[in-house]
Amino acid sequence: MKKRSPATVSTINSDSVIQSVLNFFNSPQVKFWLIVLLIGYSIFLRFWKMEYVPMADDADEMAYIYAGQSLINYGEPISWSSFDYKENTWQEMTVNSDTVNKQSSETFVKPWFDHPMLLPIITGGLSVSAGYDFPSIPPALLFRLPMLLFATGTLILSFLIAKHLFDYWPAVFTLALLGGSPALIFIQRMVVGENAVIFFLLLAMYAYLKKWNIWIPIAAVILATQAKVVGIVVAPIISYLYVLENKWKQAISFGVGAVAISLILLIGIGNMYAGSNYLTALQKQSTRLIGWSNPASILSNPGFQNYDFLDFSYYAILILGIAGVVVYKHDSNKMLLGILAILLALIWVTSAETDFLGWYKIPLFVMLTISSAAFMAAKSFNLPLLLMGITVVNNLGLVRYPTHQFPDGAILRGGVLILMIVFFATLLWVKNTSKQAVIVSCVMVLYLLQSAYIVDKYFESRCMDLSSCTVPKVTFSETVKGMLK
Repeated sequence: MKKRSPATVSTINSDSVIQSVLNFFNSPQVKFWLIVLLIGYSIFLRFWKMEYVPMADDADEMAYIYAGQSLINYGEPISWSSFDYKENTWQEMTVNSDTVNKQSSETFVKPWFDHPMLLPIITGGLSVSAGYDFPSIPPALLFRLPMLLFATGTLILSFLIAKHLFDYWPAVFTLALLGGSPALIFIQRMVVGENAVIFFLLLAMYAYLKKWNIWIPIAAVILATQAKVVGIVVAPIISYLYVLENKWKQAISFGVGAVAISLILLIGIGNMYAGSNYLTALQKQSTRLIGWSNPASILSNPGFQNYDFLDFSYYAILILGIAGVVVYKHDSNKMLLGILAILLALIWVTSAETDFLGWYKIPLFVMLTISSAAFMAAKSFNLPLLLMGITVVNNLGLVRYPTHQFPDGAILRGGVLILMIVFFATLLWVKNTSKQAVIVSCVMVLYLLQSAYIVDKYFESRCMDLSSCTVPKVTFSETVKGMLK
């Protein structure tokens, strides 16, 4: 009998171990609890220290909250505006800002209609019910809770849509990529219309894919438009899905009907509260379209907020999302590519280069995480491994302390060199797809764990002088301590 060489025995043993691991994770019970764990962990990342980042008195969020508070207190939306409303300027008032370490005053506009009333009613209603009347800055821990619910829905629907289009494990990759992206974690906490728009878009898509009652996607269009006017984009996207099935009659009737109902409600509610002033508000909003919106400015900056945040997961999502639907042949390619094109066009035509805000990109980048699943479906792991490896290495520098830098610059550069050598060696010598899948899984686990560290330490590393930063006085840890006393 011919003896096996030690190398052959080692290969057999490693293959059997990997196969045992794969068999374990493919059991129905493990697959179910893995998704529960991933979604729960992703929600935790969005919740933990959400009162610190973004700033607890972020002006764009407060515009919604003031409007909701005043609507409930006085029956009319009043808030600050970035637009010139000389004829509607109400008065300058000192804001009740006991929940943060800074005092402020605002010049308010009455009536305020920069945006529809869905988010003001939700966040303002929550604030007033907790005792924060107009004009007050409620605890960020309170007014961001509705965004946490929208984020939870977005995570679940992203997984379900990716699973419907690509299968279970590609959908797990989508969920991990979306769940652990530091830029998306921070922006999904914010009270901005796009966080609601992407939830309603995904709801409409999933309802269409599962052939649910037609009134569900119609309701999603209406609610998305009430979250922000650009939410009307849900209607052409669903109509596009009908066109792909050559259902032209349904596409036209759905698009025209959903848009008509949404606009009638939007303008009707606006006129009910503001009369002719509502048309003035719409006219002011249209000034955003003045100027050239360069697509390079849309895609170049990974910051989803008003400051630079050099998170490489932004670029990993961008590259994998576009390449996934272009390189690999799949039944969903036309669907996803068309939706991505519509969302990119939406940003392009509704913003100018001098007036571009990062959260405009939320719907586009969430959809890009779904299309990234094409790599896993094609069992092509090299590019995801390379990009996620670079993400982990790059994001070591997101938490830095200028006064006592850690890690040290020389150590960090040495670590970068060693890790990149390891990643490239893996790409060159590991050919077995099962082994590659295990390696990608390990990198994604590292990426998710790293995100927890970034979320926990980012505020204190970015804000070395607390007197110059907005610091929340109502925090989760202090609230828990108070409850336990």
